[in-house]
Amino acid sequence: MDNLLSPEEREFAQHMREFYRTEIPEDIRRRNAIGEELTKDDIVTTMRILNKHGYAVPNWPVE
Repeated sequence: MDNLLSPEEREFAQHMREFYRTEIPEDIRRRNAIGEELTKDDIVTTMRILNKHGYAVPNWPVE
């Protein structure tokens, strides 16, 4: 399975796992993990965090 990703991709994946654990509020992560529907406020909160760190889709390069 590790052969599917390059070392850089694995490093990025690890970085994003850590990002979600430390930046996204625990209550939102927990509800998402158990499949509970997120509220509009949950989604807005998460998107604001992603935007703040440059991870929202509008900030991704075209290529």
